[in-house]
Amino acid sequence: MDHKFKFFTEIEIRISDINYGGHLANDRYLSLFQDGRIRYLNKFGCSELNLGDNIGLIMVESFINYKAQAFLGDILSVGVRISEVGSVKFLIEYIIARPSDNITIATGYTRMVGFDYKITKVAKLPEKFINKIKQYEMI
Repeated sequence: MDHKFKFFTEIEIRISDINYGGHLANDRYLSLFQDGRIRYLNKFGCSELNLGDNIGLIMVESFINYKAQAFLGDILSVGVRISEVGSVKFLIEYIIARPSDNITIATGYTRMVGFDYKITKVAKLPEKFINKIKQYEMI
């Protein structure tokens, strides 16, 4: 696994993740990113709807680099890390690999911004969240 990533979680591929070609559907990669992201945020006592101070997050950009196929029943390891964090936005990088044969399935990122869902506006990230991430990721 990539040494830049400290956080990994395992996810099993289900029948609903498979497309007519018999492999992991391209749209499911963002779902795997989200599952990994949710688990990563939980590590810090946060959620997508509350990073602290009732400020959530919203995605403004995504990128996926497909590298190999995955299949029904595969156990995939999803690595998640925040590599950049500012006052309003942050970049989350992902790596999806199959540990059984050490194959990287995909890499990618999502760019997120702080978001206040009550007033539906971009908002500053909570300072406590920024500090936790910087300390954990050493950025």
